[in-house]
Amino acid sequence: AHCALLASSIFFWISMACIVPLFYSKIGTDSAVPSSAMLYFLVIASACVWLELWVVVHTRHGLSFFQGMCKHIHNAYNGDRSGLMAMLAILFSLLGRYDTFSDDVFT
Repeated sequence: AHCALLASSIFFWISMACIVPLFYSKIGTDSAVPSSAMLYFLVIASACVWLELWVVVHTRHGLSFFQGMCKHIHNAYNGDRSGLMAMLAILFSLLGRYDTFSDDVFT
């Protein structure tokens, strides 16, 4: 599990480092982000998230977390927000990845 997560992280950072060489001719010509670069990011980020979720589901606590997903949302309405915060961690992970992508494209 640890090796898969490490490989996912290394794959993401190498992929982000390759954005400028791959899309250099398209990035500087227009103020808009090239759709091919956005698609590249979407594929890379999705692959990393799916691999991370695959690792989580194959752990005892991770599987029970996903099986009780609706229960976590219900508990958030009742004041226990720990499960909801864990679900938001996935969203914040994607936000951080998008920040890296936008730094590469706009800088």
